[in-house]
Amino acid sequence: SPNFRNYVGIHHIYANPRAMEGYENGIFPDGSVIVVDVLEAPETDSITTEGPRKFIDVMLKDSKKFAKTAGWGFEKFNADSTTGRLLNEESAARCSACHASQKDHVFSDLRK
Repeated sequence: SPNFRNYVGIHHIYANPRAMEGYENGIFPDGSVIVVDVLEAPETDSITTEGPRKFIDVMLKDSKKFAKTAGWGFEKFNADSTTGRLLNEESAARCSACHASQKDHVFSDLRK
């Protein structure tokens, strides 16, 4: 991925109940929300710990609103900001193009 360097670190992935349905059956229904919390992963004395937040990615499934991007809306927030958005329409389209390689645009899997 061209974004590999940006995603180095620890990831916490959160899903609302609708998204959990998608993880279970492979098709995410409208209303699914997936949040990827990306943290720095500093290493000291061979011990890796959680560092500061780098950014938060949000995916929202709404087939009508986001028809141009296979039903998914994409947003990225800078560090701990709830208003510091990092995507515009063009960069969100690039997110969708990269995610298109995955089943229903989702890279992560449910770990049981």
